Amino acid sequence: MTTGTLWPDGADLERRLLGRRPDPGLDELFGAAQHAELRELARSARRLRGGPRVLILPGIMGSTLGVRRAGDADVKWFDPVEIALGGLTGLALPSSRRIEPLGVMLFVYLRLRLSLRVAGFDADFHPYDWRRSVRDAGRGLAARLAAERATKVSLVAHSMGGLVARAALGLDGSERIERVVQLGTPNGGAFGAVKALRGTYPLVRRLALLDLKHDARDLARRVFCTLPGLAELLPAAEACEDFDPFKAGDWPKGPRPAAAVLAAAREARNGLPAPDGRFALIAGQGRETLVGLRARDGRLEFRLGDEGDGTVPLALSRMPGLATWISSQAHGALPGDAQVTRAVVDLLNHGDTDELPAASPAAARRGRWLAEEEPDAGAAKLFWDDLAGAERRDFLKEFLALPAMERAPAAEAAPPVELRFALGSITDAGSEAIVLGLFSNVEPAGAAVAVDQLLDGAISDLARRRAIAAAAGEVFILPAATRRMRARYVVFAGLGRFDRYGSAVQRLAAANVTRTLALAGIRDFSVVLWGTASGVPPAHAGQSQLAGLLDALAELGPARRPRRVTVVSRSPRRLAAAHAAMAMLLASSPRAALIELGALPGGESRRPKAAVPVPAPSSYLFVQESGAELRAALLGATPKATALAATRKLDLRALERHLDTLGDGPDVEEIEEFGERLASLLLPEATREALGAVRDAPLVVVHDHAASRWPWETLCLDGWSPACAAGLSRRYAAEDMSVAKWREERRLSPRLELLLVINPTEDLPGAEEEGRRIARALEETDAVVTPLRGTEATRARLLEEMRSGRYDAIHYAGHAFFDPASPSSSGILCAGGRVLSGADLAALESLPALVCFNACESGRLRQAAQVQRAIGRSTGFAEAFLRGGVANFIGTWWPVSDAAAARFAGVFYERLMGGETIGAALQAARGAIRRLGSADWANYLHYGGFDFVLKRDLSRFSPRSLRALPA
Repeated sequence: MTTGTLWPDGADLERRLLGRRPDPGLDELFGAAQHAELRELARSARRLRGGPRVLILPGIMGSTLGVRRAGDADVKWFDPVEIALGGLTGLALPSSRRIEPLGVMLFVYLRLRLSLRVAGFDADFHPYDWRRSVRDAGRGLAARLAAERATKVSLVAHSMGGLVARAALGLDGSERIERVVQLGTPNGGAFGAVKALRGTYPLVRRLALLDLKHDARDLARRVFCTLPGLAELLPAAEACEDFDPFKAGDWPKGPRPAAAVLAAAREARNGLPAPDGRFALIAGQGRETLVGLRARDGRLEFRLGDEGDGTVPLALSRMPGLATWISSQAHGALPGDAQVTRAVVDLLNHGDTDELPAASPAAARRGRWLAEEEPDAGAAKLFWDDLAGAERRDFLKEFLALPAMERAPAAEAAPPVELRFALGSITDAGSEAIVLGLFSNVEPAGAAVAVDQLLDGAISDLARRRAIAAAAGEVFILPAATRRMRARYVVFAGLGRFDRYGSAVQRLAAANVTRTLALAGIRDFSVVLWGTASGVPPAHAGQSQLAGLLDALAELGPARRPRRVTVVSRSPRRLAAAHAAMAMLLASSPRAALIELGALPGGESRRPKAAVPVPAPSSYLFVQESGAELRAALLGATPKATALAATRKLDLRALERHLDTLGDGPDVEEIEEFGERLASLLLPEATREALGAVRDAPLVVVHDHAASRWPWETLCLDGWSPACAAGLSRRYAAEDMSVAKWREERRLSPRLELLLVINPTEDLPGAEEEGRRIARALEETDAVVTPLRGTEATRARLLEEMRSGRYDAIHYAGHAFFDPASPSSSGILCAGGRVLSGADLAALESLPALVCFNACESGRLRQAAQVQRAIGRSTGFAEAFLRGGVANFIGTWWPVSDAAAARFAGVFYERLMGGETIGAALQAARGAIRRLGSADWANYLHYGGFDFVLKRDLSRFSPRSLRALPA
C-alpha cells in the first residue's frame, strides 16, 4: 500500500491545500473545519521562505514506517489493510526486513509545521523508527544535524521525540542544536507503557479491533513486547510501589518483554544525557491520567488522577533544572493546539513565553486505584472500509489522541448553543426531548423511574422485553404519548456494561445523542447527569457529557445544531459540581465558542418536587470470566454500595472439586458452608467486602456464558445468603438476544392460565407425580391448568399452544435436549423424541411470560459425576429459551426432592396468583423449602426481571391508558 492510499505525502498534500477547487478528499480526511484552517495556513506559509531552521520530531507511532521501492513505498505503519491482514507482526524485532521511516502522521503534525512556517521558521519533519532504541534514533538525528546546511538548528520534539533529542546530545552534530522544545515528553517514562506491553492499553485494544487475526494480548506479546523503543518508556522502579518494570520477574502472568529487552531498556534510559540549558518543556495537566502503579496480590493496580496530560504524568515529564510551562491540552493535541504553538514560537525566539503559566497549578489529586482490566478477547472487529470519514477520524483520534481542529470557518459562524441548568425533576423539563442514561442488563432507575410512572410503565415494559438498546453509544427514542409530561420524546443513551463504564463511554453517548437528535430536527433537549446515582462523581459526569456535546457540535453545521441543552438534577450539590467542571473544561477548550454556559439556578428557582416513592432498587453483580480469571463489579442501590471492577485468578481445579461435593446431598448447614467456600474461590476480596453493603436489596447477577456455570444461588458470605435474604436473580449478558414476547393483555387478566406439560416421552414416573402435585396445588385457586400428558405433547401441539397467546406460564416436567455447540438448538423433548428448541420459539410472535423448566432424570440420584454436567445443561437451556424470546425462565440445578418440589410449586404459584413479583414469589418458595430442612432452596435459578409480575395491579393505571391497551 502506498502512502497516498491513506493520506497524501507532504508535497502532494500542500499542493492540494493550495488548490482553488473544492477537495472533497481532504474534507473526508481532515474534516471540513480542519481542512479549511490548513488551507489558510498553507496559503500564508507559501508567501514565506527561509528563516531559522527547525526540525519537528514526532512522538511514538507518529512516524510512518515501511519499505522503500523504486518510485514507491510500501507502508507498514499505519496501513489499515495491512493491519487487518495481521501485518502488524511484521513490525516485531529483531527483523531482517528493511523497514525505515517514510514520513510523519500529517494528520497530527502538519498544522504545527505550517504554523511555524507562517511564524518565519524553515520547519521540516524528522521521522525516525520509533520501534528501535532511542539511542539508535538519537544517532540518526545527530547525523541529520551534521548534514544540515544551517549552522544552527532548533528542535520541536513531541513525546518520545524529546527523548530522541536527549539521546543526540554529545554526538557529532549535536553542537548545532540551538534550542529544544519538548512537548509532553515522558522524561521519566509513563505508566501507560506497562499497559501497552500487556495488551490492556486503549491504543493496543483499538488496533486489535482492526486486526482480523490477532487480539490485544497477541499483539502485545508478538509485537509490542519486542520493541526496545516502547520498553524504554517504562517508568523507573522508584515511581512504582512494589514493582520494578525493568525486572522481568516482577511482571504478573501475561505478556511481558523478555528479560534481555528490559535490561537493555534500563541501560538505555539510565544512559540518556540530562537536558541542558537549551531545553524547555511544555507539559500537560488537568487530564485524567495514569499517575501511579503498584503490585498487589499478583496483579497490577493503576492510580488515575488529573496530574497529567492524559498520557504522561506531570511528575514523570518534569526534570530538575528543566524550565517547564503548563498546558491544559491533552497529550496528543499538544502539537496541534494554537496556544501551545504560540508558546513554542516564543520559546524558539526568546527562550521564554507568557502564553502559558510557568508554574504548575495545584493538583486536585482526586486519584483512585483501579485493578488492571482484562482485554476483551471477544470484541467485535472493525473494517476500515466500512467506516465513514468522521468515523475514521474518531478512530485515529482515540488511539493516537490526535489534535482537535475545531474552529469552524468564518462562513459557518453561528450563535452558540445555550447550556442551561435546572434544579428539579426531569419530568418537569419543558424541552422537546428528555435524555436518560441506561446501562446494559440493568433495570431503569433514578430519573427513569419517575418518567416511567408518567408513561404507565412503558419504559420498564420495554426494558424487560430487552427492547431498549443500551450498548455503549446506542440511542433509543421513545415517543412520550402523555399529557402529563411536556416532552414529546424520551431518549435513552446507551451506557453499555457497568464494569466497562467510564468517561470515554459518557462522552461517546453524549456525542451520539446530540448527533441523533440534531439530525432528527430536535433543537431543545434536557439531560440528567448519567451515572451519578451509581457512584460517578457529578464533576466527571458533567465534564464528560459536555465533551461529547462539543464533539458533536464541532461536526454539525450551524443549521443542524440544537438551540438549547438543559442539565437537570434534583441535587443542588451535584448540579454545582457539574457546572464548575464544565466551566473548567470550556476555559481550556478551543471549542468553547460553540457553547454559552448558563448560570446555576438561584434561590428564587422552583424547588424540586418530593420524590415519588418507588420500590427498593436491585443491586447488580456483573461477572465475566476469561482465561481462568473472573472480573467482577458491583452496582449498588447507592453510590456507597458500588464497587468498580476487580479481578480474581481462579483455581478451576479447586472449583470443580468443590462443585462435585453437591452430589452428596447436602443439608441446610452444608449448603451454607458450600456457599461460603464458593464465594472465597470465586469473588475478588474487594467485591466480597462491597457486597456487605447491599444486603437489603435483591441481587441480580449479570454474567457471561463462562460464568454462568457457577451456582450463584448458593453464594454465602459470613452467614448472609443473597438468595435467602432479599433475593437473587440472573441476567444473561450475551449478544443477539431476542426481544421478550409476552402478551400484555395476559398480565391484565386476573386469572392465571398455566400450560402443564408432563412426561412427553412416557418414561419418567417422577414427572407424572410432579404434574399431579402442581394440579393439586392450584385446584383451590382461580388458576386454569391445561395439562398435556405423554403422547399429547407433540412438537406441533406445543408450538400451537405457545403461539395461541392463552397462557401466562408453562411448566414442563420431562426430558431436555442440550447441544453445547449450539445453545439455541437446545430445548425440550416432545412426544416421539422430537426437539422443541429456542430457535423454534424465536419464530413465534408471542410467548408465555414465564417458563418453569424441571428437566427430570430417570431417577433422583445425586451423583458427583453428574453435578457439573447438570449445571451446564441448566444454564444452556436457559440461554436457549431466552434467545427464543422468553422473558422469565426458572430451572433447577439438580433433580429436586419430591417434598421440596411440591412445596415449591404450591407456594410459588399461589404467590403469583396473589399479584406478587416473580422474585418475591421465588423468595417465598425458597424460604418454605428451607423451613423443611432441605438444601433444595438453593436449587432453583431464575433468569429475568426480579420485579416482573404475571398479574398487574390495574388500579395504578389511568382509564385512558387502559383503553389504549390491546384487547
